[in-house]
Amino acid sequence: MDVDQNRIWSYFQNERIDVFSHSTPRLRFLADEARKLVKSESPLALNIGVGNGFIEEYLLRKGWGVRSLDPCENVIKRLREKNIEADVGSIELLPYEDITFDAVFCSEVLEHLSPEQTDTGLNEVCRVLKTGGILLGTVPRQESLNENMVICPDCGRLFHRWGHQQTFDEKTLVSFFPEGLKVLNVKPMLFIRWEGLNWKRRVAAFLKLLLFYLGSHGSNETIYFLARKC
Repeated sequence: MDVDQNRIWSYFQNERIDVFSHSTPRLRFLADEARKLVKSESPLALNIGVGNGFIEEYLLRKGWGVRSLDPCENVIKRLREKNIEADVGSIELLPYEDITFDAVFCSEVLEHLSPEQTDTGLNEVCRVLKTGGILLGTVPRQESLNENMVICPDCGRLFHRWGHQQTFDEKTLVSFFPEGLKVLNVKPMLFIRWEGLNWKRRVAAFLKLLLFYLGSHGSNETIYFLARKC
């Protein structure tokens, strides 16, 4: 599937940034987990894949130092206008020195990469993490890529509507981690944004969450992963 991933990603981050409002529970969870685990008095985090910039702004309010990395120049410009340190780039070639960060966030990023890019990217993350530093992130769980394929009406090419190239379960995800990253946790999770839901949708969301915790897995689940640099 030869698709311009950056073009798809740029579209959502610039013209459809509203879609990231549903990511708030997931991103807040990741940020709070990092705050529990990182003991540095002046922690420094890297967020790979900006989205709407929630993690950056949230951690800055909590006294963290934050850097952002994203291939979209407009997104980086938007963060810099808010005085957030941000760089244009990709996970496969991180523009940072070795052993720089206490925590790296990589949420809903790996599914956009090829297996080769994933291998390279996770090795790069390992390189820039301090010893004992942590990687936190999520990927969609057992997504059916075919169900989200669409066709361009102009050129006839098939492509994934969000630019995903891979699907993961817990076992396949763990297989990508290099030896330098010890996996501490990998588990399915279901995040729900309750704000704005009417009572019918709240009931439906509650039932879905209840079924999830009872072991009945369905759509829109993610795999949460946590790894520490040895």
